[in-house]
Amino acid sequence: MQLFLIRHGKAEPTAASDRARRLTGGGRKSVERVARRLKRADIQVDLVLCSTLTRARQTAEILSESLSAPLEEVDWLGPSDDVSGAERLVAHRGEQSIMLVGHLPFMQYMASYLLTRDPAGVSIHFSTGAAACFSSDGGSWQLDWLLTPDVS
Repeated sequence: MQLFLIRHGKAEPTAASDRARRLTGGGRKSVERVARRLKRADIQVDLVLCSTLTRARQTAEILSESLSAPLEEVDWLGPSDDVSGAERLVAHRGEQSIMLVGHLPFMQYMASYLLTRDPAGVSIHFSTGAAACFSSDGGSWQLDWLLTPDVS
């Protein structure tokens, strides 16, 4: 199985609520760059799951369209949601390639949890718009690659 972790693109600093913060123009362009790079690399994704916050949804829409993958909002990809529960939910879905689009600190904790079984075991920096690919053969997880918008 492949699991892609994507942090949303750069968002406006303020809005009517945190939930409503939208991507900035630069944030949208960065995500579009990452999406193009993933498409050029022929990345195949069965499903894109995103948090219910606007900036994550906008990021996921760009990726979903570029990769021709269905998109679904879920309520367990918020900044402080449980990563062990998220892994279980992903594992029970049945798809072989899933992309999660969300926030910090969730993405850093999820990456650490996949590699060490401890959300604070290692620190992988997720800049806005960063993408990481993890794979598992049913046992342990490994980090295959990390892509940031500035190298895409």
